[in-house]
Amino acid sequence: VFSRIGSELRPGMIWVSSGAVEIGRLDYIKRTGCELAGPKSDIMTDYSAQGQAILMGEYRRYIPAKYSVRQLLVEHTHFNDPEKREHIHQFLLRCVMQDAVPIVNYNDTVSFEENRRWELKQLQSNGYKDIVECIDNDETASVISTLVHPKYLLILTSVDGIYTDLNDLTTLVERVEGKDADEVI
Repeated sequence: VFSRIGSELRPGMIWVSSGAVEIGRLDYIKRTGCELAGPKSDIMTDYSAQGQAILMGEYRRYIPAKYSVRQLLVEHTHFNDPEKREHIHQFLLRCVMQDAVPIVNYNDTVSFEENRRWELKQLQSNGYKDIVECIDNDETASVISTLVHPKYLLILTSVDGIYTDLNDLTTLVERVEGKDADEVI
């Protein structure tokens, strides 16, 4: 998978990648013969931190050497702060001009559910209306696309598609259309 995807990535493309937690888990098991024990949030943090370096190394291995590879770890707070959001936007634009391929990953290492809930509640109490709550890489990809307005957003995922209500499987979006009727994605 890394070789096929990595060899096709070019400047102007933004790759939002999953896999750090699972790669870290598999690496840990390979090295120790067992899984980590403890609270799920701690285990995910530890696996993510271990897997992130491996993930980036694999992409560097297959992305053509003439291009730089840049890692961007994000979480919901980056998209709810206008200054941080603009900083990310400018970074992504610079990557194109500098022949770099950005690899974006939701930062599981520092973002855990209890902290995220508290931060989102704080934003609501401070009057923020359009709060971004991205908790995985699919959501991160959609938020990134609102920053850079790509021609295409391709999500490779294990779910059936995009739902308007995650708790209601009948809300699967059947069709997403572009600006013009003939621009069907």
